[in-house]
Amino acid sequence: MARQAKHHFFQLGQISLDLPSVLQHDYQFEWVDDELTYEPDEDSPLFKSNQLNNKYRNNWFLITSGASVLEDPERLTSLPANLIFIDKQVMPSSEAARILALKQAHWLDFSDREHLLDVLEHDTFDGQQGYGLNPDAIMIDPGFSGIVRQLGHTKLTLEGRFDDAKPLLSWRASSWGFFESYFDFIPEIWLDGDIDAWYQVVMINSQDHTQMTRKYLHKDHFRDGLRIFTGPSDQILQITLFAKGEGSVSVGKLHLRMSRDGFGEMFSNGQRLIDETDGNRELLSYFDAGDLKPPLMVYFSGYRSAEGFESNFLMQYFKNPFMIFGDPRLEGGAFYFGGENLEKQVVDAINEKLDQLGFSHDQLVLSGLSMGTFAAMYYAPRLQPHGVVVGKPLANLGKVIANERINRPHGFPTSLDFPLNNGLPLSKAGIEAMNNRFWSTFKAHPVDQTLFAVGYMENDDYDDAAFPKLFRYLTTDFPTVRIWHKGLIGRHNDDTPGIINLFIRHIGQIYENDFGRAPAGGD
Repeated sequence: MARQAKHHFFQLGQISLDLPSVLQHDYQFEWVDDELTYEPDEDSPLFKSNQLNNKYRNNWFLITSGASVLEDPERLTSLPANLIFIDKQVMPSSEAARILALKQAHWLDFSDREHLLDVLEHDTFDGQQGYGLNPDAIMIDPGFSGIVRQLGHTKLTLEGRFDDAKPLLSWRASSWGFFESYFDFIPEIWLDGDIDAWYQVVMINSQDHTQMTRKYLHKDHFRDGLRIFTGPSDQILQITLFAKGEGSVSVGKLHLRMSRDGFGEMFSNGQRLIDETDGNRELLSYFDAGDLKPPLMVYFSGYRSAEGFESNFLMQYFKNPFMIFGDPRLEGGAFYFGGENLEKQVVDAINEKLDQLGFSHDQLVLSGLSMGTFAAMYYAPRLQPHGVVVGKPLANLGKVIANERINRPHGFPTSLDFPLNNGLPLSKAGIEAMNNRFWSTFKAHPVDQTLFAVGYMENDDYDDAAFPKLFRYLTTDFPTVRIWHKGLIGRHNDDTPGIINLFIRHIGQIYENDFGRAPAGGD
């Protein structure tokens, strides 16, 4: 797959960096010595009414000494978060420094042209690219004589004595179609016993089958993964795992992601929340400071087999600060809950951004669609937000699992992995435990000060009890709680556009009524 071209890199400042006007991959570089007068045509000024023109909302900006935007907090605030590079030689005012910190600007030494060009060429690509290889894609050493167990599609475990004379596990060759790019290889792996283990990653030219790169990842670095720079042609990726000693080795997904080489996970400044107690499995988080005005919107991405973040453009549309979470576990997500370590990181990440923005918890809104609704509601009692906005709510995961057999055959087979992924049997007891997972947490703290805005499907074939049970609990235990709700006819996935429209309308009403924000959109 070819990389998409950026529109522009804009350099703002008095002296040109004298970089090529057209960079590799057809990226355009343009020096703007006076931001106020830049207008290539009548519809394309850089700023309109002292705000960045939406046309340039997703372009990168390089700021050097003398840039007038540094003296104009309003225009500086309108620059896109996470897409700003600033020269280390710049000495901004305290107010400009505060804004740049919230916008998570990247500070670089622009005098190092070779490094600057490398960053611009390879780390500023559009969008996100990542996928995972699950345990189904593994070949086991036929000479291994120990015990082999596969737990659904979640984990493969081998127990016994291991000899590193030949690979223990091999993943079927995968084509990686990105040229001259960095990518990250991140494994989910558990070792128990006196075992040494390491991965070998080999890249082979798909044209002449010559070896291009061979890299190793040892167990001391499993948490951070392995970064590799690809060559100029299509390559075949071969992955093998070696082990030595006695005990057990368990492997989950292998994550393969186009990398920004230290500038963020998936998106610029995206973060990994790593559970070191659970095979280094992870959640992903991303923060955009927007216009720095309340509220902070937190959006939990829905179920998606492609790893990364969902609805970034939708969140940008509202202009306020937002966070997006992604869950790359299992085939397309594991509903954002896990051990105490992982869940605490979610709560801490949100609280940290509230503190940085200077917001209170009643200036926080949690949101999500489908899988993301579970997280938005699940974390609400701990975060005490102003509002929770959800569409197609899912709360009773045991019911979601049970419905796979009769009500929704082959509709969501990954749901059968949920209890196994949480150490529970795929049985009536495991299903009931999965139902209780949500309610035991949700009922632990009062939510009487939180507004709930819910769009649901009246014939939901995933969890038709989610909204009725939520409504009954809230109105019984908290008679004064505010609930906005509307049901649409159909099953879980029968009217996604209608649910999304309702979701957007609920957000807009909360923003306008409770935060005095004008309707979103426009320039």
